[in-house]
Amino acid sequence: MRYLSNLRAATVAALRRVARRYWLAVMEIPFPSAWSFEAPAPPNLVVRPGRRGDAAALSPLLAGNDTPEARFARGDLVSVAELNGSLVACNWVAQAPFRLWFCGLEIRPHRGECYGYGLYVRPDVRGLGVGMAVRKGAVLEAERSGARVMFYHIDAQDSAYIAWHEHAGARLRETLFGLVLLDRFAVTLRRRRGPDPTSPPATHPSHVRASDKPRSSSDTPYKS
Repeated sequence: MRYLSNLRAATVAALRRVARRYWLAVMEIPFPSAWSFEAPAPPNLVVRPGRRGDAAALSPLLAGNDTPEARFARGDLVSVAELNGSLVACNWVAQAPFRLWFCGLEIRPHRGECYGYGLYVRPDVRGLGVGMAVRKGAVLEAERSGARVMFYHIDAQDSAYIAWHEHAGARLRETLFGLVLLDRFAVTLRRRRGPDPTSPPATHPSHVRASDKPRSSSDTPYKS
């Protein structure tokens, strides 16, 4: 019996390495932006557009195969947050096609679109409103770039988080369900436009506290 139990566990583990599922909500922010959330942040926090000269300071904030230099070369924009002279957070905006390193999902913004991704907040300053401040900076960067809409992914099963984003000015474009194969290739099995009627009703966002906790494909893990 122990042999069968171990064999079953090993088989399940092997299958999980081959394929795992994803369920994502595609949110979008139309421009002119109606993004209205203001989070308290440290008074000495400075949020500004990132530049190529920040590449060395941005490197510790990234994971995957992408480097800051490669992202800048692709034309990506970035909003950065500085605290006491140190870079502590970033949020990226892509305008050209690329593949998300952690799930293999191919991102292909259409004309007039951009994609928000790669929110990172340094662990020692999380919970202070830094993440929301740098996210707002990314929204402003996307709007200044001339895009008509910015889209991004969050967990489709977190109805309260979806409601918070809608309350802040985003809207639900569609939900995606699919499989990630070999941690590299994403296969979408179901696509549903607008709210998913099979999901539980969204909790009213008035009591949902925004935090720097990652809860989305675009932001999870923090390094992306």
